[in-house]
Amino acid sequence: MSLPVASTFVDGDCARTKIKVDKFIFTWTVENVSIWCRDMDDPRQDLVSPTFSSDADNKLEWYLELNIEDEKKLSLYLNFSHSSKASEVKAKFNFHILSAKKEAENVREATEVNLFNVERRGWGYDNFISIIDLLNRADNLLPNDELTIVCEIGEVNIVYISDESKVVKSKLIEDELSKDLGNLFENEKCSDVALVVGENELKAHKVILSARSEVFAAMFEHDMEENELNRVVITDIHQEVLKEMLNFIYTGKVFNLNKMAQSLLAAADKLAAPDKFSFLIRNFVKYFSLTNVEETIYAVIAMTSLSAVNTCRDLPSSGCTKMISLKYTYCWTIENFSIFQKKTCGKKIESPDFSIGTNGESIWQLSMTRKWHRGCMRYILNLTLKSTDNSEFNATAKINLFNSNGEIIQTQEYKNILCKNGDHLSYDDLTEDFILNESNYVISGDKLKISCEINEVETVNIPGQVAEHKMIECELIADLRRLLEREEFSDVTLAVNGHEIRAHKSILVARSSVFAAMFRHSMEETQTNRINITDVDYIVLKEMLTYMYTGEVPNLINNALDLITAADKYGLESLKTLCQNALYVNPSIENAAETLVRADLHKADQLKAKTIAYIKTYFHEVASTQGWQQMLTSDPRLAEEVMRAFTKQ
Repeated sequence: MSLPVASTFVDGDCARTKIKVDKFIFTWTVENVSIWCRDMDDPRQDLVSPTFSSDADNKLEWYLELNIEDEKKLSLYLNFSHSSKASEVKAKFNFHILSAKKEAENVREATEVNLFNVERRGWGYDNFISIIDLLNRADNLLPNDELTIVCEIGEVNIVYISDESKVVKSKLIEDELSKDLGNLFENEKCSDVALVVGENELKAHKVILSARSEVFAAMFEHDMEENELNRVVITDIHQEVLKEMLNFIYTGKVFNLNKMAQSLLAAADKLAAPDKFSFLIRNFVKYFSLTNVEETIYAVIAMTSLSAVNTCRDLPSSGCTKMISLKYTYCWTIENFSIFQKKTCGKKIESPDFSIGTNGESIWQLSMTRKWHRGCMRYILNLTLKSTDNSEFNATAKINLFNSNGEIIQTQEYKNILCKNGDHLSYDDLTEDFILNESNYVISGDKLKISCEINEVETVNIPGQVAEHKMIECELIADLRRLLEREEFSDVTLAVNGHEIRAHKSILVARSSVFAAMFRHSMEETQTNRINITDVDYIVLKEMLTYMYTGEVPNLINNALDLITAADKYGLESLKTLCQNALYVNPSIENAAETLVRADLHKADQLKAKTIAYIKTYFHEVASTQGWQQMLTSDPRLAEEVMRAFTKQ
């Protein structure tokens, strides 16, 4: 039995509702269109644009479709893709043809909000424009024999904002990292360099500038005037342009791209800003000489050539294909293994179901069967895909067997698997002799530990993607991770248990209110640039710093109990929430009592309630652990709370 997966832990019960309209622009260019309209035999192949996504999570996918009706008129439809993860969406839309003068021609706008779902996936116009009219106005509407259609989608969402419904995702963690660094820039906390533009100064941080720009890195790494004076004079970049670029350097986001594209491109080239920044601006400058794109959230250029329908123009800036790999790990502990080992041959034991995906798009299960196979008694492990929202599931997977020290001693890897509902992966190399051999240290405390790792592999085509926000954010994280690992430009030492970790005040201040207070005042740490940490282990501190620099926690499950204490001490609320989730999802007999103590100590009320429920279910087993006995001595009040739970219905 296992506790259900928890998405988040929050306190309070406030809620509000709002109607939100998210706007998105997609531009589709069809080359050699006159051949399709005039010269091809009927029936013609319908022209379908590359699929595009209008939201950051790629749940809403669309495509445009062009048809010729009765040899006289061109029909145009916006279609809700079958591959969309969402089941329906309400949206308004409008179409227009972008003329040779970059003006909107033949504007068609839906007057009502349309519902796109399984029953009705496409909305549009049977008579978007007549063929004769289109060809007669070719000089204006078909420059270079290219038809450019602009589709603006306004997705209408009723958003319920409730503390109980928030979901902690990696995207939110990345947003928090970006926000914290943005606040560091805006508030000028711990700034150590001034960028001078005319009579104005912008305060910044050498370590951030160096991590994100090769020019700044070279400037501060050597004994140059700028490094000694902590002052950089910039003469050929306007203040507002420099501030916009600094915003990008700190946050990975560009807020005024459509106003400053040309100037930002020149500044990026001069100061060697991150490659994605230059890529982003070059695409915008090249393809979007449009006006009034203030409300555009994303802008996508898709190009379809008649010689290769549904493919991108073969140019570096016309598109790309990304292989996205999302890794999920599930740990399964079989307790009282000797009982299962003595069962009749052919008996099977199954793990609780577990889900993977940002919204649990697929449900999996591990199982083990004891049977005579290939000349000896074996334990057959199966990893089964019980259900998925998609018709097929592309992934790689591993099944691991651990020894008593938590080390992987056997593993089976499956590459490039394509699963459907009910499919399973089998591992039949575990012999009973190997498992029961004491020298292999497989069984510890009558427990067998197994894990599976699933890498969901997704191939995403992005034809002419202009705003590559996710890639840009990943680059920001990669730069900060490199900063921590290489200890470049470090200005503070964290001493713990005989170890030293070099870090950067500006990052610590941006991410932790406790560190910010420490460096704000004339404390010993400020004078010596050294912090002695006595109540956090070295491994735990490294994990916490990794989170502060990247938003990632590589070994969350193994360190959740200690990390929740460190997160609470240093004011890292989102890390504390991640630890609560990890403890919620992976309860165990051994750590149940300690989890209860930590949940109570750090005021994690929902984790505390669920842990009490778990202890109630497995009370006899938990009561025999050392952790329970220690809790009886150190905090008998919690044991009394558990006892009271038995009296409640």
